[in-house]
Amino acid sequence: MEKTKKIMAIINPVSSNGKTGRRWPEISALLQRRGLVFDYRFTQASGDARNIAQESLEKGYETLISIGGDGTLNEIVNGFFLVSEEIRKRSTLGVISMGTGGDFVRTAGIPKNAAEAVLKIAITSPEKILIEMDGETPGWTPLEIEIIPKALRIII
Repeated sequence: MEKTKKIMAIINPVSSNGKTGRRWPEISALLQRRGLVFDYRFTQASGDARNIAQESLEKGYETLISIGGDGTLNEIVNGFFLVSEEIRKRSTLGVISMGTGGDFVRTAGIPKNAAEAVLKIAITSPEKILIEMDGETPGWTPLEIEIIPKALRIII
């Protein structure tokens, strides 16, 4: 990943029964050791990750990093739907999975280990995956996501 991109880490501190919040200093240090310069925000309530994602993308952040579980990731991906196609096409989403389930990272092959996930975000180029909606939700369309083996780039 280009180290000059504007990066926003979105952290759900209560994910994994609070373990994510307790491990944030360690994860932050891992990101910094890999040369990534980033801002960060903590979620406080349901829907915050979606709103932070939308606001961050609209303010010019090019890479978002989801630090939490599947729910946090889901909200952040939904935030991508709230911005223009132009913004989505230049945006990347990295994943550091801290939740108890980890369904998405297991399916997508994203490392569950935080240090390995940070390394992938820092040094790997995105790959595309396709995300399809159920087809019944008005306004939703299929989209492709690029994974930095494995971090994600939204491609509509």
